Amino acid sequence: MVDITAGQGAAAPRTGIPSLGEIGNILKRGDLALAFGILTILVVLILPLPSIVLDLFLAISITLSILILMTSLFIQAPLEFSSFPTILLISTMLRLSLNLASTRLILSHGHEGTAAAGHVIEAFGNFVMGGNFVIGIIVFAILVIVNFVVITKGSGRIAEVAGFEDPAAYEARLFLVEESEVGDDAPFSGEKLSVVLTLYRARDFAAAVERVKQILRYAGAGHSCGIHTADPEHAEELARGVDVARVLVNQPHCFNNGGSFDNGLTFTLSMGCGSWAKNSISENLSYKHFINTTHLVRTCPPREPGERELFGAYLDRYGAE
Repeated sequence: MVDITAGQGAAAPRTGIPSLGEIGNILKRGDLALAFGILTILVVLILPLPSIVLDLFLAISITLSILILMTSLFIQAPLEFSSFPTILLISTMLRLSLNLASTRLILSHGHEGTAAAGHVIEAFGNFVMGGNFVIGIIVFAILVIVNFVVITKGSGRIAEVAGFEDPAAYEARLFLVEESEVGDDAPFSGEKLSVVLTLYRARDFAAAVERVKQILRYAGAGHSCGIHTADPEHAEELARGVDVARVLVNQPHCFNNGGSFDNGLTFTLSMGCGSWAKNSISENLSYKHFINTTHLVRTCPPREPGERELFGAYLDRYGAE
């Protein structure tokens, strides 16, 4: 408990350049560090960089990529890395800015020598192409072909690998896979971000709710689920039966889950999943979760509820004994 007397003990205002410790304390705040990082990316996009600074940022980018890869490989459940979409977006922006910065240096100073765009690019160039321009062109062509043939093909590539004979499959926007089990032996039961959607059949609504609970326990506890129905009681029954922070009714799940003007959810890329997923919040993450609030507490006239007010519904249903 602290007692503060007005006009006493006030520290003199401090002026001058902040110390390294103070700068470190500022950067420890996640919101400020994120804002500083995005601002740095914008600077890299716009302003030309010296080669030594580009080397530093390339090293950071490579390190960040390895950390993301190792984290993704060793997590036990997907929700342990729930911030992955945000991190992926920021890291992609960083790599795009470095691509522009390195291209700018190569085009403007490439005639000065192989180290004009920094020693990192020079080292990779010597390692991959061995100082031979022809080898570099061939390697680059192979990477471009792989990108177009494998990475950007989507459903068409899936149809090709699966051996579908119907030509319409190669133009499909998505595929439905019927599944009857949940768990490691049913890999599609945990798939979320894919052009392959898993379809389950249930004998009635209660069985459907039970199936949803099984799927969420396997991959997605606490996150969300959606229902399309004209019966409000079905939506309420689902919300009472599943352990999730959000149940979306008659909405496009992938869009409105992160907030919408017509459903009241806060706009975000990070959805809290409650204690079901070992999270500290069960709502959409927003600025308010990064703000410390001081509550000034004074006494007020007491309002003490009686036993009937507290337990009336229970007593009416089960009695006093």
